[in-house]
Amino acid sequence: QKTGSDGMTPLYLHIKSTAPASWGQQEVFRKILNDLNLEVIDRRTNRHGRTLSAEVQTDLYVKDKTMNIKFQKIAGQRRIKNALKEAMDLTKDELDTFSKAIEELQKLVDDDCAAFFHAV
Repeated sequence: QKTGSDGMTPLYLHIKSTAPASWGQQEVFRKILNDLNLEVIDRRTNRHGRTLSAEVQTDLYVKDKTMNIKFQKIAGQRRIKNALKEAMDLTKDELDTFSKAIEELQKLVDDDCAAFFHAV
């Protein structure tokens, strides 16, 4: 760690979008990213197909201009990666159970939020 460094770094994100080809997609992306204070570092666009049903895949690499995060050491990054890998190695039954639990949790959160905001 450099002298005087606080260990903080800007938050970088990779946003991947696949959508039917249409005019003005890049302008829509640019407006949304500007509204969110995200700076485009790199953009890659691939078109799949030449017909009216073609799809466009866009990879956006952006930097959040409003947020810094604490930079993880290599060992911390490995622990996070391994934990995510283990979480993603679910059987079909486990994945179904997990998905149902998330749906129920979302309903509870939605119900709580509705009650909270309508009570005022």
